[in-house]
Amino acid sequence: MIWKLLYCLVNTSALFSQESDTLLIKQKIQDLQTKSRQIQETILKEEKRTQEFKIKHQQQTEKRRQELTLLLNSTDSLKKTADRLNQKQTKIRQGEKELELRQQYLKQVLIDLVKSLKFQIQEGFPFETESRSGTLNLLLKDLEETEMSAGEGIQRLMAICDYEEQLNTSADLISTEVTLTNQNRLPVKMLRIGKQVLAYASLEGERYGLMVKERTDNKTMYQWQTDNFSYEERKGIRTAIAVKEGKKPPQLVSFPVNLMLEGGNR
Repeated sequence: MIWKLLYCLVNTSALFSQESDTLLIKQKIQDLQTKSRQIQETILKEEKRTQEFKIKHQQQTEKRRQELTLLLNSTDSLKKTADRLNQKQTKIRQGEKELELRQQYLKQVLIDLVKSLKFQIQEGFPFETESRSGTLNLLLKDLEETEMSAGEGIQRLMAICDYEEQLNTSADLISTEVTLTNQNRLPVKMLRIGKQVLAYASLEGERYGLMVKERTDNKTMYQWQTDNFSYEERKGIRTAIAVKEGKKPPQLVSFPVNLMLEGGNR
């Protein structure tokens, strides 16, 4: 009987122990299941983030690719634009070089014209010869020694030519002095008519002079003729001066003009 009781106690104790182990196992299983769910949720979240990251990365990659394509296209366009600008610059440099050569050619032509005009003035009608030649000397110096443009040189030469043309078509009466052969100074009224006539009369009307041109040894020279005037010639000089002074009305005046020079005769 006692053995039966002990057996029942042992079996009951074992049964309680088994039930306790079972509960513990179930609890562990539940814990594992909970952790498993948490891990799965974490994995799903990570997979979702990973997928989102991949999509975002793909979008960024595509955007960078598009930007790179646009940049390459822009670079190609800029290169073509740079090539066109280089071609234009080359043409501009060539044009500038051609313009510089033309400027040099024109300046040389101007220099030759100025020298020719200066020679004509020095050998021609002896009126304001020094000042007229001086103006040409200044222009010649600027053309040869400075960076003055051909355009400016042309303008200055045209102004000089305009003045020379005015001398051809105008008349002046000035009060001045002339040097006589004895080196005495004689106050006179000097009349210029174009580049053909240069004559004077003393203030008392007693002495007269006429610039004449003579040719000696193939050289042209101007000098004053101060004697051998006829009455009509002296009257012509006096009348022309009076008309220019406004003392007499405009009229035709017989005036001695030296046009025949080869033999030195008037």
